Amino acid sequence: GLLLVSGEPAPHLPRPVEETPAHLLDDAGLLQALVRYGVPARLLESGLEGEALHLLRADLALCHGYRWRDGPPLSCRLVAFAGDADPLGAPSDVAAWSALTRGGFSFHVLEGDHFFIRSRRDEVLEHVAAELARPAWRTASSPPVARVAMGT
Repeated sequence: GLLLVSGEPAPHLPRPVEETPAHLLDDAGLLQALVRYGVPARLLESGLEGEALHLLRADLALCHGYRWRDGPPLSCRLVAFAGDADPLGAPSDVAAWSALTRGGFSFHVLEGDHFFIRSRRDEVLEHVAAELARPAWRTASSPPVARVAMGT
């Protein structure tokens, strides 16, 4: 098996203590936090509200509420990606995922903030395609990987 993670510190690391968790902030505070996280202000000016803001709050609440429980390491190979200027997932914290698997680990640091996966899309896809094409991922019953696509 294969697990890909991106921009997320390893779950066993201590989480920073937030004065007020982002999902509990009022709308204006949440939008300010998003800018600090790397969301371009111009995107927020176009009107992130209603259902989109509700979904974002739910995602942030889920992340905030997660608690690590120690257990055996994963048996799958793990590939981690980090942005070199990510305020939410420093490369060293993302690299710490290596301690959670016995199935092998690859780590890629790309230029960008928390949203590097969009700004460096082509590089991310190249790395993903290369990882998926590695013989270690494939079994006799696995189809060959011909193409990797990511929606815009």
